[in-house]
Amino acid sequence: MSTVAAPTKKTRMSASSRTRMYLLVGFAALCSISAVRILTDAQELDSQASLRAAITATCPILLAALGGLWAERAGVVNIGLEGQMLLGTWGGAYFTYWYGPWTGLLGAVAFGVLGGLIHALATVTFGVDHIVSGVALNTIALGLTTFLAEAFFSDLNSEFGRGGAQQLTGLMKPPVLEEVPGLTDAATSLADKHWFVVSDVASLVAALTNNVSVVTYIVFALVVATALILWRTTFGLRLRSCGENPQAAESLGVNVIRHKYAAVLVSGGLAGLGGGYLALVSSPGFHTDQTNGRGYIGLAAMIFGNWKPGGGLLGSLMFGYTDSLRLAQRGDRARAAAADRDRPAGLRGLPAGQGLEEDGARGRHLRRPVPGLVPDHRRGAEGLHVHDAVRRDAAGAGVLRPATTHAEGRRPDLPEGVVRVNFDWDALVTAAKGAMKNAYAPYSKFPVGAAARVADGRFVTGCNVENAAYGVALCAECGLISQLVLSGGGRLTHFACVNGAGEVLMPCGRCRQLLWEHGGPDLEVLTTHGVKRMDEVLPDAFGADDLH
Repeated sequence: MSTVAAPTKKTRMSASSRTRMYLLVGFAALCSISAVRILTDAQELDSQASLRAAITATCPILLAALGGLWAERAGVVNIGLEGQMLLGTWGGAYFTYWYGPWTGLLGAVAFGVLGGLIHALATVTFGVDHIVSGVALNTIALGLTTFLAEAFFSDLNSEFGRGGAQQLTGLMKPPVLEEVPGLTDAATSLADKHWFVVSDVASLVAALTNNVSVVTYIVFALVVATALILWRTTFGLRLRSCGENPQAAESLGVNVIRHKYAAVLVSGGLAGLGGGYLALVSSPGFHTDQTNGRGYIGLAAMIFGNWKPGGGLLGSLMFGYTDSLRLAQRGDRARAAAADRDRPAGLRGLPAGQGLEEDGARGRHLRRPVPGLVPDHRRGAEGLHVHDAVRRDAAGAGVLRPATTHAEGRRPDLPEGVVRVNFDWDALVTAAKGAMKNAYAPYSKFPVGAAARVADGRFVTGCNVENAAYGVALCAECGLISQLVLSGGGRLTHFACVNGAGEVLMPCGRCRQLLWEHGGPDLEVLTTHGVKRMDEVLPDAFGADDLH
């Protein structure tokens, strides 16, 4: 009698079980975020804006992860994802400028495929070590895109985009889904209730159906397509066999070389599309070294996801969400600072959301709701902002009453029965980005846009205009003040300035003096460290009062 134990059969998780596991992990993560949101009252953790930013940050990483999955399932390690994404950023920008965004995306895919072809030639045909080939491709792509940008983008300047030695901004963008009628509004309303899990799911639905690029939906569709092709087709079975056991596959008549080439080319195309997404969707345009390591992060997300499309999606969402928290935290600090600075000096730092009235009997301020106050949460150029007020008239309608300004430039407290509402800094930054696209900066290649709100509610903007004589270049703030004066003058209440990448900038010394002249010490400036008053940005400034 034999005493040798029978070999145990290794069980594999079925596709349906794996899908349930992914859904369970995702639901558990959502419950965790919801619990933290409620316990800490950090509503920005999964607000509609935060989740939309997370989705946008996820897509390039996800495309790199899918690209790595295709290559590795065929037995090729594609460390060159970063370089293929870099090639995609340049190809997407170039073809978008000349032929439009959809052709631009195809151009990004084509340049990514070119990078994949180079990697396939080196590894499959010539047997070069996969790591060495990938690192070499990344280095070559970085230098090549920098050279091509200076050669082809420096002299571009038209309505289709504005170039420079290291950038090409103002490009046309792919179509955007504004909203899904009925669904978006319902989801937004439910998300605003801040219920446990339910509001978080609603916020995710609202983020996926409101102001989302069509390319984003294509990216998520590619996850499903990858799963179906690699695990539900004969081609996919043969491709995976080439990676798992190429000798066995070849003995069955499978052309291993052809399948490896196909996999690496698809891998490069997906990575190139990720680069195109960065240039055309995530950012205002192209700039050199734009990927910032996302190719490597995509490779890590693929490994984190156990070389499966669903796992790669979860890994990419994790990396994308954590990356977006930085931007959400910056915006939250800016909004909180703006709201807090608008309150009386003795009450700054107290919880907001209630009106203030003075208790004459005790001679001190009480946090007591004032009858008749109606907060208005509208946004946009026509909405209400900080220093605007809403009072309920006799008929029950909300009446806008702009706050007045003292001659010395400081605004008084609003009268009883009037409240201020939070200012929409996002709208102001968007206006500054729009102005930046019209900047004329052929010498420094550093476009700047500025936007400010006037006390009467209108927005004024400006962009920098350079000259061959560097000393007579005009800053964006100069153009803004000129537009302010030409459009009837007024007092500036809020100001923001951005660079070519859409990042917040601090105004220079001369421009701070200009802003002080037309905004006074109470002008609120969006800085790299949140919102500050002008008397903090420019303390002890020389103003009109010093001339008397």
